[in-house]
Amino acid sequence: EMIHALEPCIGITGERAHAMLGGVRGVVSVPWAAAMHVFENVDIPRWYAICKKALPNFELLSPDCKGALLSLAYNRGASFNQSGDRATEMRAIKQHMVNKDFAQIPAEFVAMKRMWVGKGLPGLLARREREAQLFQRGLGRPAQPSAPPVVVPAVPKPSSPAKGPTAVAVGTGLVAWLAHALGVDTQ
Repeated sequence: EMIHALEPCIGITGERAHAMLGGVRGVVSVPWAAAMHVFENVDIPRWYAICKKALPNFELLSPDCKGALLSLAYNRGASFNQSGDRATEMRAIKQHMVNKDFAQIPAEFVAMKRMWVGKGLPGLLARREREAQLFQRGLGRPAQPSAPPVVVPAVPKPSSPAKGPTAVAVGTGLVAWLAHALGVDTQ
């Protein structure tokens, strides 16, 4: 029933997709465990590979640093080579990666909030801040947040084991961060 309801939505984006949301909202319900299984076993490994390919020295980073970059790329796309003002900080992150100047990267997460300030998107501003904090934590020294520190809830182990070192390397930090960002009680 859910697949049948979603078929007309395939390939639809933007305003057209938003208009179709009401028609599937009452029919489509993805269980949390199923969504997390796909996220941990499909999305994280896919975006890990994308970040590894796009960002030199990615493998030198701690799992928290990788998780922050993976979250950024997952949400904004791997636009580390894109031209234009919207990708300024993304290009800077790549250059910091090339130079192994990892300590400069949290400031780029915070700087890119400039694009959304005053646009009524507090969740997006908070997401960039939390990614900066996660990256900073991965550098092994305390974050210098411009907002109160984030307390990340513990995340239970998935019922099926994660596949490969990719999920193990970034899964726990990113999944915990995502659960907190979404306001999901994982206790």
